[in-house]
Amino acid sequence: MLKRLSFWCTVFAFGIFLFNYLGYDDKSILLYITSPPFWILGNYSSFLGRFLPDGSLLIIYVFNFLFWFLLGMLLDGIINRNIRHTLIRNLPKITTIIVLITVSCISFYIYQNSERVMNHILSHPYNYSSKNIQYAVNYTAQKKYGLKYTDKMTKIVQETRDREVYSSTIYALGIIGTPEAIIAITSNYNRIGDYYIEDSSLEQNKNTILTMLEINNSREVIESGIHVASIVRFESFTPSLEKIVQDSTNIDTVLRTKAALALENIKENPRISNPKWDED
Repeated sequence: MLKRLSFWCTVFAFGIFLFNYLGYDDKSILLYITSPPFWILGNYSSFLGRFLPDGSLLIIYVFNFLFWFLLGMLLDGIINRNIRHTLIRNLPKITTIIVLITVSCISFYIYQNSERVMNHILSHPYNYSSKNIQYAVNYTAQKKYGLKYTDKMTKIVQETRDREVYSSTIYALGIIGTPEAIIAITSNYNRIGDYYIEDSSLEQNKNTILTMLEINNSREVIESGIHVASIVRFESFTPSLEKIVQDSTNIDTVLRTKAALALENIKENPRISNPKWDED
């Protein structure tokens, strides 16, 4: 046993695990460097975190052990003729097991990321963990069908008491970026007090906000647009706000007053929009 590389590779993997588990591996840098599976699974940490209390770390440990053990076995097979013959004789079985595991993992990943599952999570958030909800809102927002779930995300924002769920859903609404999503953000603005997420979610939707300030919109949309303009304070909102203030025919006094106050806020502390938000 002591002469086999598979044994020493496994000991090495255990040493890395112990070093990381005891907290000496700051930010898991050593674990990452010595764990090729981490290079792949690290990208799916948010997905794995839905099912494991400690995120993907447990899976990383298991795959790290398997990787170093199999690498050791391969090296033993190269060096030792008997082991090599044993591996070759059992190669069909090993290949079948690997294929079955791979297909099962891929099928599980595809199903858990299906619109059907995402819809169920967003429709029944109280039946799922915080990690599941966070993953669902962010994943759904980045898909083409995300627009269909604005109402469900709005309900989550209104009802959740979980700060992380709230922030993730606000962020997701910012990605969707429709007037309905913007209204959902502004109507719940400062409910939990996460200004950074709320503001950045609004700032990235400058073009949508400008369309909300157009006079032919409904009163609710215009009012929400004015509210956002007062928060974000981009100088590019000034012309649209001035039109609202000057239009006494189509705009009522209350909205014109709010638009005037938003103009004052912008003039007192104007901001220039971030160029990276102007790409859309």
